[in-house]
Amino acid sequence: KYARRKIWSLIGLHSPKGPEWSQIGRAILKALINSARGLSVKDISDQAAKARHLEKLSDLAGIEFVAKIEISTDGDGNPRNELKIAITPDHKDYHAIMGKIGKVGFQSHYNSSFTHTNNSNNQNRTYTA
Repeated sequence: KYARRKIWSLIGLHSPKGPEWSQIGRAILKALINSARGLSVKDISDQAAKARHLEKLSDLAGIEFVAKIEISTDGDGNPRNELKIAITPDHKDYHAIMGKIGKVGFQSHYNSSFTHTNNSNNQNRTYTA
């Protein structure tokens, strides 16, 4: 019923609160990529590492992944979809869910890198999810 719906979520990659916040953001991105590209969290092969690299943030636009979404409310009391967790191939329901929507992610030969510009000082940083 809700397959292929669009969602939006804020994912922090830098915070003055400390490096643990950027680690949380990177972990979320890694889980989304693992789900979209059909990669096990245990897969540490070179091929999987290459599949986890992004050229730019826009590479994430339109990816399809399995996730647990909960409905919460925003500051005005309006309903809001909230990404709780990306479900990867290691989860018992992953393949059944992906089979229902008819496609398992992107090809694992996808090879790129991930660069983020820090707007406060225009520094480019490369991240690997």
